[in-house]
Parts: sequence; C-alpha cells; structure tokens
Amino acid sequence: MPPSLDSVQYLRIDWKPITEFVNLVSLDLMDHSYDYFKTWNNLEKASFPLLNFLKSERVPPWVLANLIKNTKGHLIKINIFNYQDVDDGRLIKAIYQNCPKLDYLRLQLSNEYVSDFESLLINCQFLFKLDIIGMDNFNWNKLFDILTKFSPINLYKFTFSAFNYGGLKLESLKLFLDNWNERHPVLLEIHSGDITIRDLMKKYKTKGVIKEYVLSSDEWLYIQMDY
Repeated sequence: MPPSLDSVQYLRIDWKPITEFVNLVSLDLMDHSYDYFKTWNNLEKASFPLLNFLKSERVPPWVLANLIKNTKGHLIKINIFNYQDVDDGRLIKAIYQNCPKLDYLRLQLSNEYVSDFESLLINCQFLFKLDIIGMDNFNWNKLFDILTKFSPINLYKFTFSAFNYGGLKLESLKLFLDNWNERHPVLLEIHSGDITIRDLMKKYKTKGVIKEYVLSSDEWLYIQMDY
C-alpha cells in the first residue's frame, strides 16, 4: 500500500505541484518550462505548516511569498533563485514577517527593496549565513551599511554575487570590511569581475576581519547551493 500524503516529509517538485502534504518539512521546487506562471499558480494557497527547508528555482516570488506565509513560522532555511524574475517586495516582506527561526537565506535583491533588509535582520535574529545576489546596478554600499548596523550577533557567513550589471566593486567591499572590524571575523565568498578584490581580501584576513574567503573572478557564477 502506498504511503499517505500525510506521511511525506521530503519532496522535490518539478511538475504541477500537489498541495496536501501537511507534514512536509523539506520542499524543493523547480521549473524549467517557458510558462512557469501558469505552472505554479495553484501553489499560492498551499499550506505546509511544518516546513523547515524551502528551496526553489524559477518559481514566481509572489507564489513563494504566499507559501511562506502559510508555514507557521517553522522555516529555518530558504534558498531562492529566480533568474530574471525579481521580488516585487512581497517575498522579502513575507520572510521577515513569518520566519523568526530563519538561519540561512539565499535571495536575489534589487535596489528598490534593499531597505527592507533592515527589517529582515531585526526580525530574523538566528541568521548565521546570507547569500545575496545583487541585481542590475545593485547598490552594495547601502546593503553593506545595513548589514554592519543591524546584523544579528551570529551572522558572519556571507556570499555576495552579481547578476547582469550588479557587480561588486573593491570600494564597496572595503567599506563593508572597515565597518565590520569589531564583529566576529567573516567567512566570505565573493563573485565579482573586479580582480583587485583578491589583494583586499588578503589584507583584511591579515587584520583578522576575514577568517577565510573564496573569490571567483566571474562577474556571475551560478552555484548549486545545498542546505
């Protein structure tokens, strides 16, 4: 006899989703179709009240926002990558309003909603790792200013990447590291086209601001992240 839907705890979906797994703790959503808006609309009202781990690729941000609202505050890890489809503000708001236990977040971020990151850092006090993908002409200075002022005490692992023209420059990173000086030494992964960043990383590792670092010279490098 096949198991009931209530007994399923881990699920990966790359087809039209089923929304009745009430005991699900891990959900991996992926879509490679050209009409993914229609594919995922029926997930908007899904409820996974015990969900701890959410990973998605090419799922509309507003669908994920509604899903996160229905997880009852149990999410601890969120890994989201949507290519060109950037959050309109609903997704990041859903995260900081409904995920107080969150310890890992991977998210694309645009200039329009970078200010919301302050609320996220204040409300998600268990964060210890952030993976931020800066979109077109991203204002890294503003993000870094927010991080140095509002990061919870356990947050010290960072990955910063660029998409299109959201490149991370040496001056921005230097500002971040200067202001981070009195905090826990960071574990840092950088994807940037600015090759001069390597010397900067070495300098701040010597100073003790950086504990370890990984640097890619690619302006954009997509890495399949695990939880």
